[in-house]
Amino acid sequence: RWVPTGAPNAFVPLEAVITAVEGAAPRRWIEQVEIVHVPGASAWLALDSAAAADPQGVLSIGGPLPAPAGMPELAEAAVEAREVAATVGEAERILLLGADATLARFVAAVTGRPRAWRWVHVAAHGVPDHQRPRSAGVPLASGERLAGDRLLSLRVPAATVVLSACE
Repeated sequence: RWVPTGAPNAFVPLEAVITAVEGAAPRRWIEQVEIVHVPGASAWLALDSAAAADPQGVLSIGGPLPAPAGMPELAEAAVEAREVAATVGEAERILLLGADATLARFVAAVTGRPRAWRWVHVAAHGVPDHQRPRSAGVPLASGERLAGDRLLSLRVPAATVVLSACE
């Protein structure tokens, strides 16, 4: 795995690097190694230790309601969340849609589990914060926001976390 961390490394387009070995066709580096972008080494260590804990199951969140002011409801986000949840059996998943997609339910699902999730997937609007990037996040039900700093502080026990969002 290649994990670029820190300001200068996070902006290096490693996915575009071409490698060449004498006698072989040039290949993209991303075809040879796993490249993971994280905000810092401590975040990677937290994620990597969760991945090693025999992850199982899926926590999938989609289309929190009501949508933030000025933004449309995301019916397709709920469809996406259902599709992700359907990759495992009913007993191995938690699916939070619409008004059920609250911060409290997310935190309970993340922290109240004895083993790591294989996959945590959030499909929602994205809300940037250019002045405080760690405050950027995804709005959940009832106007709550799952901000980047909160997500990092939870140390989400999951092999993979996907924030599927616009903006």
